[in-house]
Amino acid sequence: MIDSFEEGFDDDDLGMEEYSSPRLSFRRDKMYFTIGEVSELVGVADSTLRFWEKQFPFFAPKKSEGKTRYYTKKDIKNIHLLIYLLKERKFTIEGAKKLLKEDRKNIEKKHVIVMKLKKIKTEIHSLRLAFESHLDLSEVGEVNRVQDGEF
Repeated sequence: MIDSFEEGFDDDDLGMEEYSSPRLSFRRDKMYFTIGEVSELVGVADSTLRFWEKQFPFFAPKKSEGKTRYYTKKDIKNIHLLIYLLKERKFTIEGAKKLLKEDRKNIEKKHVIVMKLKKIKTEIHSLRLAFESHLDLSEVGEVNRVQDGEF
């Protein structure tokens, strides 16, 4: 059983597995991320992140004296929660605020479950593609007959 939002997530759920893009390289041991890195990582514009920061009091990245924002993995988890509520579940800002205020723990648990199911779905799809790429045309007919119950 998942007892907390923190326990339910791992780095892979955040899209933070080690990889390189033309501009970025994320490492599991990295503690702080700039707004540009987070924006690229989660697929949300910098301006949206700054707006959400004003709207949701629990979401407040650390700022340097020069006002540079530094996001932690916990901040990124909160961003994913906001994406889930605002973009996937289609809540308004006010609706998301109300829901989080009334039942945050339950929402976080549901979000963790959805993230894990999405990951499983992606893995199943990858396995299916790998399996299909190893079949030759003669085997495809045999697989179809087995699926249709002819064997």
